[in-house]
Amino acid sequence: MSEVMELGAFRHDDAGEIARLVVAYAAERGVDAAVVPPGGGKIADQADVYEPLDGWTVVMWPGTSAEAAVEMAQSVSRSLGTVASCVSAYDGDFWSHLAFDAGQERDRFTSRPDYFEEESGTDHRWHSDPATVAALFRVDRSDISDYLTPLAAEDLDDDARRAHPDDEYALTDSWVFVDLWRRLGITYPDADVPPLQYGVSFTPGWEKIITAPA
Repeated sequence: MSEVMELGAFRHDDAGEIARLVVAYAAERGVDAAVVPPGGGKIADQADVYEPLDGWTVVMWPGTSAEAAVEMAQSVSRSLGTVASCVSAYDGDFWSHLAFDAGQERDRFTSRPDYFEEESGTDHRWHSDPATVAALFRVDRSDISDYLTPLAAEDLDDDARRAHPDDEYALTDSWVFVDLWRRLGITYPDADVPPLQYGVSFTPGWEKIITAPA
């Protein structure tokens, strides 16, 4: 399996509050965490919290536990009473998206719902409803529906098809979530836009968040 990248975007313009909520969530589950300023050097067990842009704050989670990253994002969404977009991108393989509203899961999608299924069985729990996502993020359904359509076997070698002509990535590329985010009004952090504002440093073994009692 290729390297996994975990990200969350929150409709909220206070990065410091988000960072503090992540620390509090970890502490409730017996995991030490602390907010640290940028510029100290990236460490493995650190979440990066970026400066809000266009009303959205992006968090890049440590890429070692998708379950823990999603649970933390869901908790932040619940605490803030706001919308969150959670992405797991498996470079070269597939990507997935979960949408939360005030901590409630509203939609889930993966580009390859049969990826982990034996004999190419399909997990229909990961089939998105683009209309639900469009309403939640206040965009037109037609702008995002192609991103949220699972890839068929015959599509996997098509490296040219894009949801929109001006997209950077093909629909078969796990990085296409960047184009989806752009349609949702969210900017993926690149070349210091938006700049890093805070880090949240976890003690080693922070993945136990997903099994520790609340």
